[in-house]
Amino acid sequence: MATILATLKYGVMPNVQSYESEIRAKVSEATGMDVATTSIVGGWSGFSPYVELTGVEFREPQGLKSPTRTAGSVALSLPIVRASLSIPYLAVGQIRFRELAVFQPQLLLIRAADGIVYFAGRPLNQKTDEPSDGRLVEWLLAQPDIQIHQATLTWRDDTTTAPPLTFNNVGIHIDKTLGRHNVGFVATPPSALAKQLDLRARLRINKAQTLEDKADSQPHWQFEGVVYMAAQEANLGELRRHLNVPDNWQSGVGTVRAWLDVDSRSQSVTTNTAHWVSPVVAIAADVAIINARVQLADAVAPLAIAKLTGRLSYQRLDDGFRIASNKLEFRTQEGVSSLPADFSLSLQGAGNVEKSRGEMTANGIDLKVVTALIDYFPIGKDVRQLAAKYGLRGAVKDTRFAWTGDVQRPRTYQIKGTLVGFSSNLNESVPGVSGFSGSIDGTEKGGKYTIASNNITLAIPTFFRAPIRLDRIEGRGDWQLTQDGLEIVFDDIRAANADLSAELSGKYNKPLETAGQTLSAEKRRGALDISLKLSGVKAVRLPAYFPNAASQTREYLEAAIRDGVVESATLGIKGQIYDFPYHNGQGGTFTVRATLKDIDFRYAQGWPVANNINAELLIDNTVIRAKIGSAQFYGARVRKTELAIADSYSKPFALSISGEADARAEEVSRYLRESPLVDTVGAFTKVIALEGPGKLNINLTIPIGLTPGVAPTKDAPKFRLAGTYALNRGSAKLRFGTQITDINGAVSFTEASVKSSVISGIAFGSPMAVSITGGGEAGVVTDFSGRADIQQLGDVLPFQMPPQVTGVADFTGRVSPGQSGPDLTIESSLAGITSTLPVPLAKHTDEIRRMKFSMAI
Repeated sequence: MATILATLKYGVMPNVQSYESEIRAKVSEATGMDVATTSIVGGWSGFSPYVELTGVEFREPQGLKSPTRTAGSVALSLPIVRASLSIPYLAVGQIRFRELAVFQPQLLLIRAADGIVYFAGRPLNQKTDEPSDGRLVEWLLAQPDIQIHQATLTWRDDTTTAPPLTFNNVGIHIDKTLGRHNVGFVATPPSALAKQLDLRARLRINKAQTLEDKADSQPHWQFEGVVYMAAQEANLGELRRHLNVPDNWQSGVGTVRAWLDVDSRSQSVTTNTAHWVSPVVAIAADVAIINARVQLADAVAPLAIAKLTGRLSYQRLDDGFRIASNKLEFRTQEGVSSLPADFSLSLQGAGNVEKSRGEMTANGIDLKVVTALIDYFPIGKDVRQLAAKYGLRGAVKDTRFAWTGDVQRPRTYQIKGTLVGFSSNLNESVPGVSGFSGSIDGTEKGGKYTIASNNITLAIPTFFRAPIRLDRIEGRGDWQLTQDGLEIVFDDIRAANADLSAELSGKYNKPLETAGQTLSAEKRRGALDISLKLSGVKAVRLPAYFPNAASQTREYLEAAIRDGVVESATLGIKGQIYDFPYHNGQGGTFTVRATLKDIDFRYAQGWPVANNINAELLIDNTVIRAKIGSAQFYGARVRKTELAIADSYSKPFALSISGEADARAEEVSRYLRESPLVDTVGAFTKVIALEGPGKLNINLTIPIGLTPGVAPTKDAPKFRLAGTYALNRGSAKLRFGTQITDINGAVSFTEASVKSSVISGIAFGSPMAVSITGGGEAGVVTDFSGRADIQQLGDVLPFQMPPQVTGVADFTGRVSPGQSGPDLTIESSLAGITSTLPVPLAKHTDEIRRMKFSMAI
């Protein structure tokens, strides 16, 4: 080996000029072209011998018959070529290059008007029938190491009107290792195009000839591998002048780094045509672009993007494609901005319903941003109108939707995903929602869902009068979709807000319409079979959760309930939603069982409030009952009382109250004075102030829901009242001054009349009897009789008896309605009265002299 090296170094290389013709012949034979050089010298670089050629020209061979090239014309000119020789091959008398370096070449790539790309006159992206076309490229690719330094590369595109594009300081390095070519490319492009370009690749490049090719045609080149490209401060608008950039991307400046998987083996190419299928199998690009302008279709407005960063990717599939973005973030010139988000879409088998399928994934997608930009997307008018109607907001996270068949009517599908803070506007019959968070995992046959939402608002005006706001709702469930319809199961759904805490379980069934079948209004809404548990409900807020179908009951309770708590309640609904609240039990059942505590309740307008009610509430369809264990009004203790609404569905409906109370007379009197009974059966309270213990029994029926100013119908419920009040050792202060004590007796009353038994008591130191009767237009009359010292009557009469009049006499009295108020009449025979006044006022004791006195009080 030492002898060989010495021979090469001192014998061969100094005289390498003598081998010039042999070297040219070898290269010419390998490339199929005529090769000329200006000079050749040899030398050593370390332990490697080399030859350096100047003025190297590759010329078209003599005798060439080609419609596009001329024999003897220069196809490629290389100013300086340095070739490091392979010592092992030199040792056996062969010339092989270990490394080939080219300095300062002028390289030209041309894309002809037909789309074919040429280098040194040779097409790179199409087969050809012309001879010798592939040998130059084949020879170059066979070299183990090719380096190009300080080159100038010009790109001329005859498919555009743009001037040629020249790249300076081009550096290319191609080394072949284990059958693969490792490529490096750097260049300085025109400043208007980009600041710096960088390309690296690892490719397997082979010749290929298919059975369809002509026998004398040259093989075409196929390649596959990985390519890396980077461009700093690239100007997309300038690039459009030189490359067929899709019309969608109109402008933009930024930095792009891209990784491409390429494979030309599956290309569809035909002789003498520009038909070309991109060899790019997959691409992933990191972009940082500013001031971009994108128009996704001619029919939509262009979108001005102030900033766009993230990764975009594309993958060619067997019968489709996949596009995706990763941590894509942007801001439009109008100020619409998006946080980093991921998205992907794959479509396969387009045009064949049987093979058509797709998949979409999303993570971090801001629906508000999508809605704001909907006018810039090439979608149908109907979809755009729906987006404007519903104004979707919220985030889509970790979501995947895969389907087979037509996406609008998929044959099968799988969906799994999460919504965070989802909101949608109320529109027509579609409920509105704000702040919903949850997830689903299912297929076309069914699946599961979870709910975990804070500060959520539901607007369902067809069911509830006002939006329902919840501080928290969480739970899970599942759904099934069959030929019969959709079934949604609620499994331990828990919700709470400032008004209540609730637990829901059960299911909802909705039949589905099929081709040629139309559901009736009764069935279209579906059916419920649910159980709802409530606790800690603020009673004044309870009516807000009543559905519209029970609006009359809701309005009544809103006016009636003043305070208190529903400690616990269970609610059950089973039946068609259309038939709710199941009047007379038709179509289903609706039940409520609730424990009420410390409720303040005005059961009818104009009537006093009952306080501190503790009761059990029972609702069966449209029948409402409340069994009151205890309550108060003005301190009176109510017991054994029941409130009932026989049919809350009717309008108006009747409220019935029956019960007992241990009530002091002053509380009963106040109740009568502050109720609509004050001018009828309670009129006596205007002239008598009762005190003392007693017992009240009452049965009251009040019509609820009468329209003011409209006469009630014949069948409308009527006001009814029946009751008794028994006074035990009470007292009464008459408006005209006298005090009655030790009263015992009872008063019976109705809505139209009042009647008492003989009420006994002590007045003026003597027994007194009182009776109350009357009612209606005649009014209530109070009669009384007793015995009094004549001087004591001064407490009743508006004048004082003179001292000459003395004695004790019986008297009777009456309080009756007068023109401007109650009238008082007192009569007496004055038997037992003596008068020493002058005649005619003089009177002896046994003398009967009738006296009658009347006055308004």
